[in-house]
Amino acid sequence: MATRVGGALLGDVLAWLVVAVSCDVLMAEVARGTARVSALVEGVKAYAFMDPVPREDVDVHEGLERALAVLGHRLRGEHLTVEREYDPQLPLLKAEGVALDELWTQLVLNALEALGERGGRVRLRTWKDAAHVVVEVSDDGPGIPKDLLPRIFEPFFSTKPHAAGMGLDVCRRIVERHGGDLCVRAEQGGTRIQVRLPA
Repeated sequence: MATRVGGALLGDVLAWLVVAVSCDVLMAEVARGTARVSALVEGVKAYAFMDPVPREDVDVHEGLERALAVLGHRLRGEHLTVEREYDPQLPLLKAEGVALDELWTQLVLNALEALGERGGRVRLRTWKDAAHVVVEVSDDGPGIPKDLLPRIFEPFFSTKPHAAGMGLDVCRRIVERHGGDLCVRAEQGGTRIQVRLPA
């Protein structure tokens, strides 16, 4: 009887420990996520009002990984894969780190939303050409109809229902603020967005 009761109590304690540890981990993730979202919002506000933001040495790959972490809850689909092709020699950029984090997060989010519930592949590529760092975010979703391509950078325009349509407009503004350019290549079978920033 004592063994049975002890075992039952031990089981209860272990179950409680699992819940407690899970809650602690979850709360830590929530705290980190909240701080990150707050930083992103402040960065976008600073950009929107054209306030001067100090530039710093920015690691593009770290920014892309932070974007994936922020969107981690969307990356758990059974039929969803993320591929990385990172140039190990990619130089640091002198840039507004929070603004670039917002840029990468928006581009990855766009790719995930294009795939929808069916899943698919998101690919992140980086490389350096003669004078630029190039970042490409692509997906193998349905693509963007050619007749809509001229409108994708319009504020409040979106090809997705219930979307605010500010993502690509904000992305382009951030890229141009850094002296770069953003190019969208969309066709049946996928969309590729390339960002070129001065190295």
